[in-house]
Amino acid sequence: MSDGSNVRVFRGQLVCPSTGFQRDAVCKLAYGQRYMTRVATEARLYSGKLKRLQGVYVPQYHGHFVGQTDEGPASCIVLDYCGKELDLLFLAMPVEFKRALICAMSAIYDAGIRHFDIRNRNVLNNNGLPVVIDFGEAEDHVCERTMEIVEGVAAPMDYHFGCDELHQLCIDLRIWKPGMFKYITSYRPVQYLYRPYTLAEMAPDDWSYDDAVDEAYRAIGEHLEEFYPEDYAQWCSIVDEIPLPSQARLRASDSTLSLGGGGFTSAMNGSRSSSSEDQ
Repeated sequence: MSDGSNVRVFRGQLVCPSTGFQRDAVCKLAYGQRYMTRVATEARLYSGKLKRLQGVYVPQYHGHFVGQTDEGPASCIVLDYCGKELDLLFLAMPVEFKRALICAMSAIYDAGIRHFDIRNRNVLNNNGLPVVIDFGEAEDHVCERTMEIVEGVAAPMDYHFGCDELHQLCIDLRIWKPGMFKYITSYRPVQYLYRPYTLAEMAPDDWSYDDAVDEAYRAIGEHLEEFYPEDYAQWCSIVDEIPLPSQARLRASDSTLSLGGGGFTSAMNGSRSSSSEDQ
C-alpha cells in the first residue's frame, strides 16, 4: 500500500488454517529505532486505552511483532484493513461523515489519548464511516474539554472549550458557526450581535458615533444574512422600526433589540452558556 524508507504498509490476508479464520489485514512494518518506537506506541495504545474502540473508531488490532530482517531490526503491527485514505479535504466530506469523525475523535479523547496528527492521511473511509489510524505520535492525555460538542451553535472560544485539538477540528469541519464577526477592522465575539450600540462604542476614535452605529447594524445584518438566514428578515424588520441614535441624543438601548426563538437565538444560547465575553 505504501513504501517509505523507514515505514512500509502492506495489505494482505490474515489466515488461521486450523480455525478457518480469515481477515483482510494490513501490516505496518517499521525499521530503525525511532520508527520502531512509534509502532510500539501504537501497539500499546491499541491494546490498552483504544481496546474498546477497536472495530468502531479504530481498526481491530491483531498483534505487535519484533524481529530481525536482512535490513536490520524491524517491528510491525497487524490491523484490520479499514478502507482507503480520504481523497477529499475534511470540509468536502458529507456532513454525516464529519459528524461521525467528531464522535470518533471525542471517543478517543475520552479514552485518554491525544492524537497530535489529525489529517486526511490518518483517517480512512470505511464504507462511509471514518476510522482513525496512525497513533505513533499520540500521547496519554487527560482531556480538559468543558462542554459537549453541539452542531450549529456559534463556536465557543478555544480557552472556554478546553481542548485545542478538538476545537480546531470542529472549526475545520464547520461543525459550528463562526464565533467571531468582523466589525470595521477587527473581529468581535458573536455575543455582540445582540448589542449593536455597545459594539458601536468599540469603533476607532476617528469614527463618528452615527457612522459607528450604521456600521454596527450593517456588520450584524451581513453576518445574520449569511449564517442565520432564518432570522435575517426579522432582523431587518426590527432595524426598520428603530431610529438610529445620534450622540447628541439619548442613545438607544441594546435591550430594545430582540429576535424570536429562531436559529440565531438557539445558536447563541448554546454559545452564551459557555462564554463570558458578553460581560
